[in-house]
Amino acid sequence: MPSPHDRTGLPKRAITIFLICCIVVLAVLLLLLAFDRRPVPLKLPLAGGSSQETVSLSAEEREYLRGLGPVLIAVDPDWEPYEQIIAGQYRGIAADLVHLIFSRLQVPYRLVPTRDWDESLEAAKDGRVHLLAFLNKTAERERWLDFTDPYFTDPNVLITRTEHPFITDLAALSSETVALPGGTSMEERLRAEHPHLKILLVPNEADAFAAVEQKRADIALRSLTMAAYVIRKEGLFNLKIAGQMPGYANSLRMGVVKGHPMLVRILNKGIATLTAQEIQQAVNRHVSIEVSTHIDRKSIIWASVILTILIGMGSVWIVLLKRINRRLVAQELALRQSQQMLGYIVEHLNTAVAVLDRDRRFIYVSRLYTALFRIPGNPEHRRFDDLHDTHQAFLSEAIGRALDGIVSNGDEDTYCHFDNSSVVIRWECRPWFLVDGSIGGALLYVEDISARKEFEKRLQSSEELHRLLTEYSSDVIWILNMRSRRFTYISPAVRQLRGYSVAEAIGQDLQQSLVPDSYEMIMERFPAVLREFLAHPKEPKTHYAQVQQPCRDGSVIWVEFSMKYRLNGSGQIEAVGVSRNIEERKRAEREITYLSYHDQLTGLFNRRYYEENLLRYDTADRFPLTLVMADVNGLKHANDSEGHDVGDALLTTVARELERACRPEDIVARIGGDEYVMLLPKTTSEEAARVVSGIEERLRGKRVASSSVSVSFGWATKYDTDVSIAKLFKTAEDMMYRRKRSESNSRTAQHT
Repeated sequence: MPSPHDRTGLPKRAITIFLICCIVVLAVLLLLLAFDRRPVPLKLPLAGGSSQETVSLSAEEREYLRGLGPVLIAVDPDWEPYEQIIAGQYRGIAADLVHLIFSRLQVPYRLVPTRDWDESLEAAKDGRVHLLAFLNKTAERERWLDFTDPYFTDPNVLITRTEHPFITDLAALSSETVALPGGTSMEERLRAEHPHLKILLVPNEADAFAAVEQKRADIALRSLTMAAYVIRKEGLFNLKIAGQMPGYANSLRMGVVKGHPMLVRILNKGIATLTAQEIQQAVNRHVSIEVSTHIDRKSIIWASVILTILIGMGSVWIVLLKRINRRLVAQELALRQSQQMLGYIVEHLNTAVAVLDRDRRFIYVSRLYTALFRIPGNPEHRRFDDLHDTHQAFLSEAIGRALDGIVSNGDEDTYCHFDNSSVVIRWECRPWFLVDGSIGGALLYVEDISARKEFEKRLQSSEELHRLLTEYSSDVIWILNMRSRRFTYISPAVRQLRGYSVAEAIGQDLQQSLVPDSYEMIMERFPAVLREFLAHPKEPKTHYAQVQQPCRDGSVIWVEFSMKYRLNGSGQIEAVGVSRNIEERKRAEREITYLSYHDQLTGLFNRRYYEENLLRYDTADRFPLTLVMADVNGLKHANDSEGHDVGDALLTTVARELERACRPEDIVARIGGDEYVMLLPKTTSEEAARVVSGIEERLRGKRVASSSVSVSFGWATKYDTDVSIAKLFKTAEDMMYRRKRSESNSRTAQHT
């Protein structure tokens, strides 16, 4: 149950009365102008330092700074009161301290303006700036930043509504929701140390407090400075500081892009000169709490009550207006983005679109519609019948039916222009509705199918060309938001490509829509490609890639896509692309690759594969390496006396026995008409002799037709890099020919 006491042990009712009295006193004193207002600074734990005004740098450090030029810094443009950019000027607590540090170092610096914190991070990652001025050190950031000593320490506190009990340990909570801005060090740490808590990511600091105030979250984890500033600025008196997180203090410092260790060393010298008084003064300039002197409450108690009620009502009204205004701004932004995306999609469709009101006047006309019907000038606010030939009544009649709530369409109608030329069109006309449910006008969709109809006539006799046309129409168009890595649009052809509906496909993020290897490849290419686009956003290049995508039935297909980057209305980067199924092409490539490395008769590797892998096998980790040569005896006699079918069967029989004797890491290849070679890594000469003996034992007594199966073997082993592969091959070949002559003489002697 909620505790009725705060940390000091005071009852909540007493605290509430005290706060109300403070508000009353402040209001009355402001009215009478009879008070002494003085700012009480917010006290923070500060690091001490020297009071010297300039820093002595070595000749080497000064030379480095001359070569570096002005130090380029990026900041969070909307992190009041710490730092912000106002009319191009750097303002805030951090700005004051940064200016003091660089002034004492006598080092020039220049601010690189950015739209938001994410762009500042990107500017540091791609090297457009030398450092980020004010941030926490995290393991993730240490991969690409070196950090200075901290120059501002700010404890983090837990902000809740006044009715929430005080918090001593986050681990004791069950499933509370914590609001905090995304991309912060606190987010990384909270997810790692308290996975049982729900995280609500918000755009900025003010939204974190608003989420708690509006009960969308239970807790906001923010710094003491930020809590005091926002609660005071926004008048959020229904919030309180419910606890402090030991070990969660913000140790804010500068993050220098990797590769500038001397710059870190120089900045630390400047940071060391900051005194506790100077840091406190910077805080007081931007964050203070005002109190008024005490006056006699008896003389003004009734006025105080009335003023308190008025102030309370005014505050409630202001809060309501702020909430309504925030909702309106968000809705307007969403509407503008939707309109922009809808306009982009409509203008890039192969369908002409026109929107008419109930008076049959054009409200919106796409460029394709104007071109298709050859309408001069701007058709908006002009009547449909004034711009179209009234003798062709089918479109005009369709608009009349739409205004009566009836949908109509045509698949192949001919429309004649005023110059008697004509086009074949497919069209649909339907009503559109106002918010109250009444019909606001008519929507007309028109597609010029003249070229397609002509094309279809010429392709009726060609089944292959018809198949290509079908494949073309199955291409998938998509739009991907690069920040969220989620699709904002996918065309209906995705069902034909992958088996998913549009809703199912859009529900998948980029990682879910690709197999792991393809996702890893794409993520490796993103940074360089994005940097290139950001450098030339008005000249986007087309990028191509081949990836594998999972299908709804569990299968995986190869897809080729082409895409370009663009900036949407919110300044976010989007990828607009087209995907096509290339599974057949990949299958053909695999077959070609297989044929280029395998013997067509036996299915073993061929000479090309064997020679390309020699160097890969000639390494110390595969020694001892044994090369075995094999030559089929009597192949020419079998071909001449019994035909090439018997000779081919003889070669295939030998190939199967050689393959059977090999391990997965061994190579067995046919390198000539009747010659085979085996590469046996980590195999001694004695082990090779046993392998050969086993093959000879299995071949002994085998016959193909009337020909016996006989093979002569030779082998050689290398134990170090002193022996070349060429010499190893020659040694094995010589041994094979010696054994071949010996076996031939033995067979001759037995025959005699």
